[in-house]
Amino acid sequence: MPSSAATARPRLAIPVGVAVVAAALVLGAHLLGTPRNAGPDEASHQVASAALVRGERTGTPVRKSRSVVTFEVPSMAGTPNPACFAFQPDVPVSCNNSVRLSTATHPMGTTSQHYPPLGLVLPGLASYVPWAGGYAHLARLLAAAVPFLLLVAALRRVDHHGPRVRLGLLVGLTPLAWSTMSITNPSGLAIAGGLAIWAAVLFPRTSPVTGDWLLVAGWAAIAASRRDGPLWATLVVLAAALVARVPLADLWRRATLAQRVVAVSSWLATVVFVRTDTGSPFPLVLALSPLGLVAVHLSTPWVTARLAAGRRGRATVAALAGLAATAAALVVLLLSDRVTGGYVATVVESTGEHLVQVVGRLGTLDASAPLSSVILWWVGAGLLLGIAAAWASRSASVVVMLLVGVIVLAWLLEIGSGNRSGSYWQARYSLPLLVGLPLCLSSVARRTDERGTGRVAVPFLAVSTWWVWNATFFAAQRRWSVGVHGALSPLSWDTWGAPLPPVVVLAVHAAASAALVAWAARPAVPTPATA
Repeated sequence: MPSSAATARPRLAIPVGVAVVAAALVLGAHLLGTPRNAGPDEASHQVASAALVRGERTGTPVRKSRSVVTFEVPSMAGTPNPACFAFQPDVPVSCNNSVRLSTATHPMGTTSQHYPPLGLVLPGLASYVPWAGGYAHLARLLAAAVPFLLLVAALRRVDHHGPRVRLGLLVGLTPLAWSTMSITNPSGLAIAGGLAIWAAVLFPRTSPVTGDWLLVAGWAAIAASRRDGPLWATLVVLAAALVARVPLADLWRRATLAQRVVAVSSWLATVVFVRTDTGSPFPLVLALSPLGLVAVHLSTPWVTARLAAGRRGRATVAALAGLAATAAALVVLLLSDRVTGGYVATVVESTGEHLVQVVGRLGTLDASAPLSSVILWWVGAGLLLGIAAAWASRSASVVVMLLVGVIVLAWLLEIGSGNRSGSYWQARYSLPLLVGLPLCLSSVARRTDERGTGRVAVPFLAVSTWWVWNATFFAAQRRWSVGVHGALSPLSWDTWGAPLPPVVVLAVHAAASAALVAWAARPAVPTPATA
């Protein structure tokens, strides 16, 4: 007599193509639903990208300013100025509705002239369009093209690894990640690159005869997108290799010659462009971070031998690691000027705000996720941590150490930046590494699916992820339309010149995110053997 498992009605499988379309719609909703230049530093990056494709990298310095330069570019780049609503959460974006867009050239200011070109070339091409109204959205579309391709590759890589792994990937894609990938900002490229590296190392190809282009593309996306990109590319590779227990030498040995050329040249290009920056030497120090991969590789045999030698050997390794961390902190302090105890305290006290930003501080940090969504996201991350700790305590502890390390590193980079406000560092800078931590936790706990425990995590993560995405997106749409204390009904919101009414964008986002979560939460298809 056939078993109940064999005669059970087969579940409808959701193909990964559905997830790809849904991800495109979610990204498109953010792209169309975010007002022009409402993204952080978006106006500055638009001007720099338009200047780059015209062969300009120096610009004309602005008097009484240490960082702003101007370029002769179409004035639609960098227009409108978000100053009328930025950092004023009760002021709707419609204050800029009367600003006229034009393709005529005009001196436009930017502080992004020294950014590596990879994240600026494609959106810069949009500045050649003959109509001003569609420029901003076309620039965003071109800027989001490569991040979207990396995201698609990551979705395909985890497609057959169970619902908890797929949901772990989606949990890492916080509203801040979606928003950043949808605007003209190189940080979106870095975030997608970080996710690509995590997916490539944690879930390698089934036949690793040659190297993995997903890993190489992720490395290039981070290393060549921002001045601190090489640092984050290095940290993500180290973190992923540590969790997956993959020697760095294996990653390099498997790479083809073409892949090695791409990886090295993308890093060296950033070093060259950072070297042209006449400001602080701090960015150049960060750009040389990949040399640390060589140091880690050379020291691995010695560290492994010490760890196997017992308590004294482990104490030696811990002492040397602490010494290296102290030396790095001293380098930061020496490169930074006017470091005071009060300033350091201000930086440390901002940690809670940074952890909130990881989930949802969109735009110019004034389109905030509801507090309930922030708490719900961290509860979901804690649930993944608890499951991982129950079955792989070592890997779970490594993830906790990585989170603590990112917080401390954010302090050091804030201090080293030379910014005296204590609020320079924002969570989107750390997302290339943080975006993969939930995926890492879900990957080390896959065995719980086979043992039938922890299944409650799947429906909870599915529902909470959908809620966090949509509650935050709703709050952002409301803030930009009527201010944070405005009407709750989208039918009464001001459209601020949006290409689609807010209610339509909200509906598309809700439906597409539901489809994406449904793909992730689908149960594993039983094999004939298990049936």
